[in-house]
Amino acid sequence: MNNISSYLDWRGDLSIKTDGFNEVDNLVLSVIAYMDFTSVVPSEAGKGGITLRDALLRLHELKMDHQNLGLMMPDITNDFVKRAAETKRFGDIKLYSYVDKIDEQLEMQFSAITFLLPDKSLFIAFRGTDDSIVGWKENFNMSFASPVPAQVAAVEYLTDVAYSMRGRIRLGGHSKGGNLAIWATVNSPMRIKRRIVGAYNNDGPGFEEKITERAEYKEVSDRLYTFVPESSVVGMLLEHTEDYEVVKSSQTALFQHDPFSWELIGTEFIKATDRSSFSKHTDTVLRAWIGSLSPEERQHSTEVLFNVLESTGAKTLSDITDGKLKSLGTILKSLNTVDKQTKDNLFLLVRKMLELDKISLWK
Repeated sequence: MNNISSYLDWRGDLSIKTDGFNEVDNLVLSVIAYMDFTSVVPSEAGKGGITLRDALLRLHELKMDHQNLGLMMPDITNDFVKRAAETKRFGDIKLYSYVDKIDEQLEMQFSAITFLLPDKSLFIAFRGTDDSIVGWKENFNMSFASPVPAQVAAVEYLTDVAYSMRGRIRLGGHSKGGNLAIWATVNSPMRIKRRIVGAYNNDGPGFEEKITERAEYKEVSDRLYTFVPESSVVGMLLEHTEDYEVVKSSQTALFQHDPFSWELIGTEFIKATDRSSFSKHTDTVLRAWIGSLSPEERQHSTEVLFNVLESTGAKTLSDITDGKLKSLGTILKSLNTVDKQTKDNLFLLVRKMLELDKISLWK
C-alpha cells in the first residue's frame, strides 16, 4: 500500500520546482504542520526563514525532535517529518511565521506555518485539532457559532503573511486545519483572493449552509479541494457544497482520519466511487442529533459536556486517558449534577453512536 511515507521514497529526489506541486504535497505539508516549531521558526510574518532540514537539526539540538503529538496523530509522524527533511523535495523548503496559540478564555486552539516553496509560491498550513480539550471544545462550538476564534485567527494570519511575502498562495490543513484553510480563503480581501490558486481541506469539517450560500464562497469554489476517506466522519460534519473526492484508506471506520492511511499512486490519491455505509450512517446519526437541538441547546450541551471533562483537571485528551479509572469516576460524579434534559441529549447521542456496532458498517 503506497501512502505519504512511500511517496517520500518515490518523489523525494525531485524538487517541486522541477516536478510541480500536487495534491499529495498538500497532505505532506499539512502533516508537517502538526510539529511544534517553537523557538525554531520566528512568529513574525515573513521574517527569519529556515529550511525544513535546518529546522529539524535545530529541534534535535533542543531535544524537541521527538514530540508527543497526543492521541490524534500517530507517533510515526516524528520519523516521517525527519525523513521529509532529508529529501530534496521538502528539505530545502523554507519555514516562516510559526504561530501556536491556546486561549482557554477565548476557547481557541490555533496553529499555522508558512512554507516558501522552491517555485517561489507559498503554502500556508493550518494545524488540525491537537490533543487539547479547549481545541475539541472549539470544534463543537462550530455547530452553533460562526465564526469561531480560530477561523478569525486564520483570516488574520493569511492577511499578515500575504502582505509580508510575495508569490502565489495555496492553503491547506488536515482535520480542523482544512476547515480553516477554506474559511480563510473565502473571507480574505479580494486583493489576496486573486493570489490564491488553491485551498485544500483534508477530511476537515464543512460549514453551516448560510456560509456556503454566500457569494464570497461561490466565487472561489473552483479553487477549493476537499478530500475525505471512504469512512469519513469528521470531514462530513456540516455542509460541503464544493465537490469532494473520496480517497481509499488502508484503515477502517474512524481510523481512516489518519492521513498515513490514505492510499495513493504517483502524485494522486487513489479515489473511491463513494463513501462507505459507515460514513453515511454516521453522517445521518449526527445530523439527526444536531437537527433535533436548537442552537441554544447545542451550546448548552457543549458547555455541560466540556465542564464535565474539565472537572477531571485534565488539559488534554491524553490526560484523561492516562488518568483512566480516576478520570472516569470524576466524570460520572460530575454527570450527577447535570440537569435531566441536557443529560438526556448527551445520552441520546451516545445511544445513536452505539448503533454503529454493526459489523457491516465498520468498513
